[in-house]
Amino acid sequence: MILKRIVSTAAILIMIPTGLAFAMPGTVPGTAVEFKAETYDYTKDAFFSWCGWWGEKAADRAMITITTGEKGWYGVEICWRRNASQVDMWTMSAEPAGKDVMEYKDCIHSLLTYKDGAIDKEEILYKNGTGAITVNSAKEMTWRDDQDHIADKIVYVKLNRPLGGGL
Repeated sequence: MILKRIVSTAAILIMIPTGLAFAMPGTVPGTAVEFKAETYDYTKDAFFSWCGWWGEKAADRAMITITTGEKGWYGVEICWRRNASQVDMWTMSAEPAGKDVMEYKDCIHSLLTYKDGAIDKEEILYKNGTGAITVNSAKEMTWRDDQDHIADKIVYVKLNRPLGGGL
């Protein structure tokens, strides 16, 4: 009885990886799978210069981080210190909507509560928020949040590196 279980277990352990390998594309001989990645040259995109870190011009409460995403889209993350242990965070995907503006409609606003240097609690305040990010001729950024209006009239300037610190 014990020998039967050992043989059965060994057979299963041998068959599972083999079966998985043959279920994956390109693993069966003669069935090569070719993946073609579409390339997008962000350096030719006028909004590429927006990528990086932006800090509040008058105070150090908020920072905006912009990264490249999929073709024509940008990832945006905004962190706003609420108090010594809490940070509001907005994350969204923005797309160019004019010469000096990017708009978004998928914002998630979260409240992060820190304890002992790590996130202790994350509360989602809303989803699918809308708004826009604009850069003026002086290369200063403004953020319009249609839900909270927390950043109305606040100006951000480009930083060479992210703000230090943390909670």
